[in-house]
Amino acid sequence: MRSMFRLCLLGIFLGSISFPGISFGQPVEGDPEASDEAVMAVPEQPEVVDLPVEDDVPGSRDLASDGEAGLPDVLLPDGMGMAVEDAPESLDMLVAEAVPDDPDAEDAGGAEDDAFSDVLAGDALSEMRLPNPAYEIEQIRITGNSQTSRENILKMLALDTSRPVTLESLEAARIRLAASGLFQSADMRLMPGSGSGRLGIDLQVEERSRIQVNRYFVGVSRKTPFWMGLDVEWLALMGTNHRYRMAFAAAGSEMYTLDMNYLVPMIRDLPVSLMFSVQSMRSREGLYGPSRGGVWSALDRIQFERHGATAGVGYAPIPHVRLMLRLEYMRLLRQNDSAEIRPQLDSYLADGWSGLAAVHVMAAYDSREGRDLPNSGHFVSLGLNGAARMAISQYGFFKIRLAHQSNFEVSPQHVLRIDTFGGALFGDAPFFEKFFFNDFYAMAPGRIHYLNPSNCGAYDLFGTGASSLSYEDFLFHLALTYAWQPFVRRLELFVTAAATYADTPSHGRRVLGIDSRATRGTFPVDMSFNLGVRVKTDYGLISVSLSNVFDLLGR
Repeated sequence: MRSMFRLCLLGIFLGSISFPGISFGQPVEGDPEASDEAVMAVPEQPEVVDLPVEDDVPGSRDLASDGEAGLPDVLLPDGMGMAVEDAPESLDMLVAEAVPDDPDAEDAGGAEDDAFSDVLAGDALSEMRLPNPAYEIEQIRITGNSQTSRENILKMLALDTSRPVTLESLEAARIRLAASGLFQSADMRLMPGSGSGRLGIDLQVEERSRIQVNRYFVGVSRKTPFWMGLDVEWLALMGTNHRYRMAFAAAGSEMYTLDMNYLVPMIRDLPVSLMFSVQSMRSREGLYGPSRGGVWSALDRIQFERHGATAGVGYAPIPHVRLMLRLEYMRLLRQNDSAEIRPQLDSYLADGWSGLAAVHVMAAYDSREGRDLPNSGHFVSLGLNGAARMAISQYGFFKIRLAHQSNFEVSPQHVLRIDTFGGALFGDAPFFEKFFFNDFYAMAPGRIHYLNPSNCGAYDLFGTGASSLSYEDFLFHLALTYAWQPFVRRLELFVTAAATYADTPSHGRRVLGIDSRATRGTFPVDMSFNLGVRVKTDYGLISVSLSNVFDLLGR
């Protein structure tokens, strides 16, 4: 008995540590489709990319070699490990004032230079706007890079030093550097050159680990004794800025899910990205309801498989905005134990092998500062996807999703975060395309890339029958989070309260995936709560929260 008690304590400790995915596609935790669409995420920019002017330029004046055009990243895996912070949109630099017209003025020294330095540091200049002149870059000095070569950094900057560059081209260069995802922070400073109209660049970078842990899964339930999984990402694959992501989870010996993504950040110098992925999954769901005698019981067990591939393209027309188009084809298999109930299961999934060809479209706006642990800014995304019946697809449906997050810094280090989500599905869709209630409910285990490892439902605090909510056609979610960030965008302690409503017009008494005999009311809604701590590290975002403990209750 003591050994079992110690094992339980150890399991709770291990299970309470997780690496939640970076939230672009799912600013509201839950929507599993965001796992794919987050590959198209808006790239965060380096933490410090203001370009102040230095008084002196130590070292040589050699011109930087002209590299190939860099490839800015307009697609980021959802959270697939971006760990740099947002930067201001405009440079707002007084570079022209920093370069004296008279070359001899550099040696003048004295009080005039001190006064000039004080003026440059003044806050009043931040409101000024200057024309966009061109400057000759004499030197690019790079420090802090141990894993990324100077040549690769120059390629990412893509500054043609054989001709004068403008402030706009410098801003574009810093965005390309940020979009690579290879750096935790970057500090780019302009330095006066040897004469009028000449500048040097001092670039100090802090590199990220080439392996990022997006999420770690562990838990227990009545459905399966134990489940666990890992979602990891490799940056700079094979010496390029291409990325590879793999997520794998297993629940017992019969259920697993595997998702592999390959990202090409940019096509030459166009703001277009490509993503390719393959998925394989095998799982099962129980069908629960009243038997012929009126006794609630497990009516049948559905075993299903999901195998297919996805190809996507992303486009960044303007800053903060991303568009995505994704094509998906899946081969689906359904088997069940009871021959008597088999025809009644076609509304969930076609019997035997079937095909699903779907199109996904998404538009997103993201102005958050510090997307891992945001303290300001907003996020809005609209997703549409659907399928039509044809020779290779046996399903026809239309699905719409709208997600939103707003962050308000109510006082220094204190953040109010508001998350909303709304979704509706119309038509004949496979059941896993519906909105799964536990994906949005913090007090019960959610799915892992469409794999449902548990059959427990909500606690139904209001007695509305919410414990019977599972795969639903309509879902609305509202969450309020208060976060204290003693280290801004690096560490936060948070508490969240959320309300989630879901329903299906003709749900009947049978429930798929959740073992609950509750009678659903006219407005099935429930509350959930969560609290914990999140820490941003070189290897991902570590979260220790109450929801991880709920995953281990095994109810």
